[in-house]
Amino acid sequence: MATALIFFVVGPDKFEMPALFGNLMGAVYLLLGLVLFAACFLPFVLRPRPWVWTYDLVIIALGLSSPCLLPASIPLIIFWVKPETRAYFGKP
Repeated sequence: MATALIFFVVGPDKFEMPALFGNLMGAVYLLLGLVLFAACFLPFVLRPRPWVWTYDLVIIALGLSSPCLLPASIPLIIFWVKPETRAYFGKP
């Protein structure tokens, strides 16, 4: 979302690109950021169900694809596959 903010605040003329392309790029980044924010925020408002455990596991696995998020994702995935966590979500 910071990239979208840069495109909207600074302006595309600083990046040597047409204004329409810069604004479109900023809008796409903003929309993508909001969609991903909603996808990551969704588990906080859902009740513990077996499919929510799987959904959360996929979100954690997406975090494993970024080197910046590896230090947080590895301990989180270790905790997530424990039997206690699976039992909380009703996963057999």
